Amino acid sequence: VYFGGALASLTILLDGVVGWRQTCFVIAAFAAVAASLSFVTLPLPDDTDDNGSSSASANEEMKIEATTSSKDSNDDNAGLVNSAASVLSSSSVRWLFLASFFRFCSGLSIGVWGAPYFKLAFPDDASSYAVINALIVGICGATSGVLGGALSDEAGKRAEALGYDINTGRLVVPIIGSLLAIPAWYMSVNA
Repeated sequence: VYFGGALASLTILLDGVVGWRQTCFVIAAFAAVAASLSFVTLPLPDDTDDNGSSSASANEEMKIEATTSSKDSNDDNAGLVNSAASVLSSSSVRWLFLASFFRFCSGLSIGVWGAPYFKLAFPDDASSYAVINALIVGICGATSGVLGGALSDEAGKRAEALGYDINTGRLVVPIIGSLLAIPAWYMSVNA
């Protein structure tokens, strides 16, 4: 994800050379190559599920269930609503969805706000912005993901040793990171 964001930032350089339309064609070509390589190199799923039984019989059961349940569209809607209610019955899942929503909104707002701001503030340095942003997003983003995961695992182990739930300990790291981001974001907006 972070390397994709870094490469997306570098398309500013390509846009300056060949224009936006050709840049989109280049991106589409790379996407087609990546999808083709994934299709050719990734293995197909095996025919057994996690329990070791054949997925063919499970597929037949699903087809029978789908046939009987598709007779009434109200049943389909009820099944979807029941499934959603089942997933959302956990308070942890609800909090996770809410946190994911805010995380997505913040990332999107940085992406939408950052590039136009730097273009207005430094109109002659679009290429410098592209390279610097690519390095920050690619290197710092990937490092924060790996380091954050390792720190969360360690915090979970320590929380478990103290008698708390392992997931409670793991949540401490992103909570602290989010709290530390508040003054940094405030200072950057008001600088």
